[in-house]
Amino acid sequence: MKSYLGSYTVNQKVFFDKIEAIMEAQKTLADITWDFHQSQFRKVDWTIEPKLSLPELYKLRAQQIRDQYDYIVIMFSGGADSTNVLYSFLDNNIRVDEIVASIPTSGLRDFKESTNAESSNNASEWMLTTMPALQKVVTHYPDVKISINDFFKKMLTYNTDEWLYQSSDWIHPSTVARYNLEQLTHIKKLADQGKKIGVVYGCEKPQLTFWEGKIISQFFDIGINVPRQPFDIYYSNVDLVLFYSTPEMPQIVIAQSHEIAKAIYNIPRYQYIQNLIYDCSWNEEQILRYRNDVYQRAIVPIIYPSIDNVGFQSLKSTDKFMADHDDWFYSFHKNTRLYQLILSDSNNFLKTINSKYFKEKTGQPSAFNFYYNSYLIGNITDFQQARY
Repeated sequence: MKSYLGSYTVNQKVFFDKIEAIMEAQKTLADITWDFHQSQFRKVDWTIEPKLSLPELYKLRAQQIRDQYDYIVIMFSGGADSTNVLYSFLDNNIRVDEIVASIPTSGLRDFKESTNAESSNNASEWMLTTMPALQKVVTHYPDVKISINDFFKKMLTYNTDEWLYQSSDWIHPSTVARYNLEQLTHIKKLADQGKKIGVVYGCEKPQLTFWEGKIISQFFDIGINVPRQPFDIYYSNVDLVLFYSTPEMPQIVIAQSHEIAKAIYNIPRYQYIQNLIYDCSWNEEQILRYRNDVYQRAIVPIIYPSIDNVGFQSLKSTDKFMADHDDWFYSFHKNTRLYQLILSDSNNFLKTINSKYFKEKTGQPSAFNFYYNSYLIGNITDFQQARY
């Protein structure tokens, strides 16, 4: 197994899966550390802003990926991250072999989309954002293959506990199925033929924080852990490819971090982010809400200057266990065997985990602890004096 998403260390043992690390750690209540390619990222001076612009770096990254793989699959939601990934290829005439949009079409029944921004209305993003974005691709790039991955069909194959142990941070009904490409048999045939396949994800935006007059850029494991293995069996010739957070081109996340820091000190409309990056009076849920929504959306025009409008987006759930963004499933499938299996598996599993490894909300576990790696990008005074 390759360590695309970093590794966890428990009592000098290395794990590439967070749940496996937690299960090992709780035997002795050991501490857990997370390493996201620190040996490579530490070779670069993060305080030096790259000379190339972000669009130039995105173009180089797209070409770098194209040169490495026979077949490129872009996991596409229509949100800012994946849209910028896609057009970093298309706008630069770099071939994309296939776009995959994961939508549980057979499980949505009579779902009616709306612009209600609550996190429980996440399914409306598929209808109001993903599908129109795909139609735009069809219109302007008709030669690009597009596949809809109806992941509800995969959910119907869940076996007791098996799905859960593949979930990492995100123990909720759709997490494993959403990124499983087993149904797309044409891609699996290419894997069987030995073709080198890159499944590309738009993970993750840099998280900035303040510390003693300095600005720090951080990778959090919970964002990096979104991708899942695409097939039920492991193929050494099929890679999970993180477009942004990659040691293969660390200049991207460094440049993004510098652009954000410069903007919040030099452009009036972004200055409010200074007060939001860290406020010690906030509780854990307020911090999560800020990280998931306010900050993530505020920095989009800073780091993706070519993105005009990504369409409707609901709020992100602050829960990582049985989150309300799967409300479509809870609403339409509550009286099914699948619902009972998922509910039983998750409840029974979480009872076995020591509270040391949880974040809690209202006395209930809502997420595993987050782990992060940090890099200094400069002093606050440096950015206050920067030319922008």
